[in-house]
Amino acid sequence: MSKQQIELSTLDPTIIYPIMGSSYKAQDFADLNLDRHLLDSLGISTEEDHQRYHSDIRSQSGSIWLIGGYLEQRDLYQSDLFTRDQTSIRDIHLGVDIWGTQDSLIFAPIDGVIHSFAFNNLPLDYGYTLILKHGIGSSEFYTLYGHLGRKYFESWKVGAQIKSGDPIGTLGAKAENGGWLPHLHFQVIFDMQGNQGDYAGVCSRANLPFYQKNCPDPRPLIIMG
Repeated sequence: MSKQQIELSTLDPTIIYPIMGSSYKAQDFADLNLDRHLLDSLGISTEEDHQRYHSDIRSQSGSIWLIGGYLEQRDLYQSDLFTRDQTSIRDIHLGVDIWGTQDSLIFAPIDGVIHSFAFNNLPLDYGYTLILKHGIGSSEFYTLYGHLGRKYFESWKVGAQIKSGDPIGTLGAKAENGGWLPHLHFQVIFDMQGNQGDYAGVCSRANLPFYQKNCPDPRPLIIMG
């Protein structure tokens, strides 16, 4: 990696714009735990179970958004897309998910340029995906936004300047976001490893040491009021 890796927690919070918009406060967000062992203990397996689980947390907390998932071991990835071989299942989540209402706007947290984008349309993939490149001093890193809607897709141009607070996408419907309940997959990446419009959002236990270093906890870039 040619650029120095920045410590995200040291970023000046005044340069960071709230990803889901400036009108929301911290109390509008509640933690959502999708750890495989917890869900098993609660008997949650179907999409209807998940919808009830989400609804219950929102009702109990009075929240609008549900957020969480960094390095969570999940049992949600049941397709060949997440299997490298017969023994290596990719089920450790490398980003943070923000679950909300379809078509909700998403905003750029900091200045950058569009690195790449794609429609990753395999089942349980990202759907519409945007990747921004950011530079702060001698540091360079990328942010990935997965499970977006089509609305902004045709306006994205590689190399286009993006300012903090610019609307960059919306939460996609199941038909366009890979088949998921509406949510944003947000991930920070230091080295794109030559990827364009896509980067692994989950990894296997064996590869966790590399990916945990290359994809740090992105929560310092999510300002919640």
